Amino acid sequence: MKVVAVEAVALSVDLRDRAVTLGVGTAIKKDTVIVRVRTGDGIVGYGEAHHALAPTVVADLVNTNLAPLVIGEDALEVEHIWEQMYFAQGRTHGPGWAIWKAISGIDQALWDARGKALGLPVWKLLGGKKRKLRAYAGGISLLYHTAFQA
Repeated sequence: MKVVAVEAVALSVDLRDRAVTLGVGTAIKKDTVIVRVRTGDGIVGYGEAHHALAPTVVADLVNTNLAPLVIGEDALEVEHIWEQMYFAQGRTHGPGWAIWKAISGIDQALWDARGKALGLPVWKLLGGKKRKLRAYAGGISLLYHTAFQA
């Protein structure tokens, strides 16, 4: 199950016309980076990389620095691919914090593809157990700017 394509797209939604106010300010936009991994078997895995207020930078790192390291690899060998990305880009004086955001998006997409190929949910592949948990939402990734507060 060889990886034939890795693509990242930076997306941004302008929120100024529908204000979202939280304790830290008013949100003016929501950014994300969606990563897609395609295999020769037709399986598509999706991941989301944290944008860290620079979504185009993170997407570009996926598309230019990391994709060439992943294409041609066996998508089932997620840990091996992570190590390759780490040794090639993460352990040196490379692109800094943004590389970790980019790697995480590819890693998630590979786990998604692996789960689809094996017919198993990712939580089970990671050794998890299905149980009820209280939900928590924190650290919402929104850009705040005082100039746009109502």
